[in-house]
Amino acid sequence: MPNKLRYLLYLLFILIGGMGICSAFSAFSHNGEYYIPYSPQVEEKDSSRTKFPVQKTFVENPEELENTNPIDLKTPENIKQDIEYDPVTDSYIFRTKVGDQTISMPFRMSSDEYKSYTERNLMNTYFRSKNAEIFERGSENEFDFLDMKFGLGPAEKIFGPGGVQIKTQGSAEISFGIKQNKVDNPTLPAKSRNKTYFDFEEQVQLNVNAKVGDKMNFAMNYNTDATFDFDSKKLKLAYEGKEDEIIKHLEAGNVSMTTGSSLIRGGAALFGMKMGLQFGKLNVTALIAQQESSSQTVSSKGGAQMRQIEFMADEYDEDRHFFLAHYFRDNYDQNVSKLPYVSSGVEISRIEVWVTNKRGNFDQSRNIVAFMDLGEVSHLGNDYWQRTTSMNNPFNDANNLYKTIVNEYPDARNINEVTQALAPLSAFG
Repeated sequence: MPNKLRYLLYLLFILIGGMGICSAFSAFSHNGEYYIPYSPQVEEKDSSRTKFPVQKTFVENPEELENTNPIDLKTPENIKQDIEYDPVTDSYIFRTKVGDQTISMPFRMSSDEYKSYTERNLMNTYFRSKNAEIFERGSENEFDFLDMKFGLGPAEKIFGPGGVQIKTQGSAEISFGIKQNKVDNPTLPAKSRNKTYFDFEEQVQLNVNAKVGDKMNFAMNYNTDATFDFDSKKLKLAYEGKEDEIIKHLEAGNVSMTTGSSLIRGGAALFGMKMGLQFGKLNVTALIAQQESSSQTVSSKGGAQMRQIEFMADEYDEDRHFFLAHYFRDNYDQNVSKLPYVSSGVEISRIEVWVTNKRGNFDQSRNIVAFMDLGEVSHLGNDYWQRTTSMNNPFNDANNLYKTIVNEYPDARNINEVTQALAPLSAFG
């Protein structure tokens, strides 16, 4: 190769290398700071890099501003991006700082590039907020068996806004077991000595509240641990009217009635229907219900219980309710001929009722001797007793039974000797 041609090639290589070096290290300064102009380059693939590389802490070029990794950690709060406008060059300077210290080489953006960058950022922020709203709205409309919500559509004109809402709360606990009893009693058969049976115990507390619009409510309560039976199951359907409607409220199920008058008392634990109407200044409340509870007052005196009982004469039941004497049976039709006025002329101020002991509980037991002919006038069950008065009203001296027992059998009041004292009367039946 000629020497001249060789020298030309050397000069060409030197020029090309010098241009590369100058372009690689070219920079300009402004206000004592050096800025590297951004020029996109095609990066070669590196097999050692991960599929999802970790995002850089600081930004060195405009592409890294928008290339964010969604699964990467957030940038620490003390690292901030500072943007400064340079009116001399009509450009924007980006710096990454920690406090007041710059940690990366600043870079510039022209005015047009910065406008495009800002517009893209605003658009991304807007669509992210819209997506978040749609996501939250979708999560609210998800189907939940314990809190269901449905729309009413055109029916909202009748029941009001709000749709159908059904909310369920409660708990259920079931205990299951097996019990086995073994009795080593030789008098029992072998099969009867061992007994195995299942034992179930359940505790359920359930509350269901439903609303249809803003007018109709439905409530159901089921509690197996309630003190009273009528409290274990409660069901109520209620309709509430508006201020200008005639029908103020309708209730069905477990209702209650309260009155402000002592003449007409209200009631609790009622099951039925209740309706409230308003005609101007007139309020009307109608109730049709069955009372599931009753109040009782028990008083005691001298160790014995005293209870007041009201018994209507027209509620007589054969073989269950009995007359105190034959006199009342003979004059029954005449005395009740002018109901509700009873014209018997007899007032019973005190009566004792004795019940046969069938439970084996002798805490308050008493021993008595009873005479069926005591006080009888015309109907005497035994010929030994004779009528002693012309009056028809029953009283102790109507026949000679009372005086005979008091005078001739004084030991009859002693419960330990009454059997021997009254033994002579057995001869007369």
